[in-house]
This record gives sequence, structure tokens and C-alpha cells, in this order.
Amino acid sequence: MQSDLGTELLRPTHIYVKEALELLDRVKSVKALVHFTGDGFLNLARVQAEVGFVIDGLPAIPSIFSIIQPLERVQDAEMFSVFNMGVGFCAIVDEADADLAISILGSRGKRARRIGYAVADRKRQISIPQYRPVGEGKHFRPEKH
Repeated sequence: MQSDLGTELLRPTHIYVKEALELLDRVKSVKALVHFTGDGFLNLARVQAEVGFVIDGLPAIPSIFSIIQPLERVQDAEMFSVFNMGVGFCAIVDEADADLAISILGSRGKRARRIGYAVADRKRQISIPQYRPVGEGKHFRPEKH
């Protein structure tokens, strides 16, 4: 188990410059491009608009996170605050352009999919219903039932 963790931790992050430039060139409705580093999904709160995000279509979370989480006894809310949980890059585009954006990223060898949608929200919250954290500002908190 430790060698898997070490191998994963040494894997370099991908920088999405080429993909971002092509999206900006070909998709006219690009609202924002977000690289999920450092603050995990809270990077979405940096989008300069009064919108929040509902993340309802996450891909399967890579196994590295199921190794880290129990080792350090980290709650889901903190995992989504710190890690990208397998989502490295996000393009915010009009729904009508989602298929084009996904196609562009796929043509560059990236696994791309729709993971959520924007909602009007002055607080700019990020909700991940499947795991129940709600992010606002610099923190996620467990969603209240």
C-alpha cells in the first residue's frame, strides 16, 4: 500500500495550457477555466460571478484518495477542500457548448465529462450532493440535513 501511495504522490500534475488555449479559441462561451490545485474544489469559488456550483456528476474517485483518507482520518469535506479528487481541470461553458468542450478535451487525450452546473448564488457555494459537503469561501462543511 505504501509504495502505491509514494508512486501516486510523485506523479507530476498536468498543466492544461494547450487544452485551455484551444478551448478559448474554439468555444465562444467559456466563462472560466479552473485548475484544481491547492484548494481542491474550492477553486470554483474564485470564479468572478455571483454563481455557485452543484457538482453532481463526479467521475469515480481515484483509489489514491481511499488510501489517504483513512490513514489520516480525514472527513469528506476536508478531502474536497484539499484535493482535486481526480478532477484536474474544469471549463465553465454554456450548456449548449458542453459537448464541443468535451470533444476538444477528448481529442487531446483527456477524459472529459460534465460534472455539474452553475446556479445563481451570491454566496458562491459549491455543493457536492453525493458526498454532502457544501463549500463557501475557504472551507467545506458537511451539509446539514
